[in-house]
Amino acid sequence: MALNWFKTEMNLRDAVVPSGGGWWGLTFIHLVVMTMLILFFVTMVIMYFFKMRRASELLERLTAEGVGVPPPSTPPPSTPQGNGPAGGASAPPPSSTPSPSAPQGNAPAGGAAAPSPAQETDKGTRKSTVGARSWTGKLKLDRIQAETPSVKTFRFANPAGGALPFTFLPGQFLTLSAAIDGKNVSRAYTIASSPTVTMYCEHTIKREEQGVFSRFLHDRLKRGNLIDARGANGGFVFTGAEASSIVLIGGGVGVTPMMSVIRYLAATAWQGNITLFFACKTPADFIFGRELEELQAKTPTLHVFVTVDQSKGSNWTGLQGYLTKDVIEARAPGIGSSRIHLCGPVPFMEAIKKILAELKVPNELIKTENFGPLRAAEPRIPLGRGPAESIVSTNVVVDFSLARKQAFLPRNMSVLEAAESIGVEIDNSCRAGTCGLCKVELTSGTVTMAVQDALTDEDKTNRLILACQAKSTVNLVVAA
Repeated sequence: MALNWFKTEMNLRDAVVPSGGGWWGLTFIHLVVMTMLILFFVTMVIMYFFKMRRASELLERLTAEGVGVPPPSTPPPSTPQGNGPAGGASAPPPSSTPSPSAPQGNAPAGGAAAPSPAQETDKGTRKSTVGARSWTGKLKLDRIQAETPSVKTFRFANPAGGALPFTFLPGQFLTLSAAIDGKNVSRAYTIASSPTVTMYCEHTIKREEQGVFSRFLHDRLKRGNLIDARGANGGFVFTGAEASSIVLIGGGVGVTPMMSVIRYLAATAWQGNITLFFACKTPADFIFGRELEELQAKTPTLHVFVTVDQSKGSNWTGLQGYLTKDVIEARAPGIGSSRIHLCGPVPFMEAIKKILAELKVPNELIKTENFGPLRAAEPRIPLGRGPAESIVSTNVVVDFSLARKQAFLPRNMSVLEAAESIGVEIDNSCRAGTCGLCKVELTSGTVTMAVQDALTDEDKTNRLILACQAKSTVNLVVAA
């Protein structure tokens, strides 16, 4: 048709009028091709519609139903006497101890997670408002990937195949447990992968020289090995429904919960503004560098700013030095009205908190997740037999109501140490008051705590205490 028109206009020769045939002068092949293209277009529109509806339903289910697949309920078992952990926290059955809260203190392994949301009490048994009970079971190590010389990503999958046996929200954590040198040790690690990926979960963990569990993971755990796990838990969560924009500030391995959030928001095409500030020691310590570049290229609302302390001997051309007020203020002008997630080593956290205060950021917009480089040491002196006071010279008693056991509580002994002295298991990780895994309900009495970073205002209202920090001079009743 075009050729005939061209010849007619140029008077080259008489136009050949095409013989009629088909519908509207179109050939059969032309009609078939056009019909297939139209059907393909309609199919793509329908698939996109159902995909977005499914993503919306998944988000609503995760938010409404919480996390974790509840195991069959069982009555709280009595803890046998004399088997308190000596080198780490054992993982107690979820029915007998409170659900762990988010790790703010990372133990030696360097993983990070956040304080758990407010919790409710019901007849002495605590349950998280995020999930009533945590899933407990085994996961198989499916892949190990080196991120930096001291950081690896461990991918865990369902040993039976298929989807993971639990669900989680971006920013939550799992508690991993293993028998290491004859001792049952537990540590909490943030899930760095997105909840939209259901076939596996990933933990990006730094090997610490003094880290019992991180060295076990890096040096001894092999692909195909099984490991005990419990979760997911934690309230350091952002799904996009909490605010219209978010600023993520991570130091070192503290960027891992940020990656879960970024991956999730990118996968769900969240329309809010996402700003990431990432501080690391050297360019070689820039975890997730290539992936962040790719995500930033694909996600117009994602803005990534990385600063390194030491760049000598490298071709680094980005920001250098510490993360300062000027850097944050210039690159996140609306930070005063954004949700802020902050995670990293304690000195880094304190410095950033001062900057945010100077920028007049409201405290209610700041969500923090601490982790320290070392797990606090367990007492070297036999429990209750220190030089200041012993179990013989005290009349103070702590009653563990769920285990139906009592222990003497000298002035220099924490509730956690008293529990361990009689074989009552209370989940714990950092033993420094920052991870929040040892939260228990104080039913009666009063305590003092030198550190209580892992407790939220609602936790305090609900009379939750940190067993590793709680000490008292009066009789106590604890739901453990």
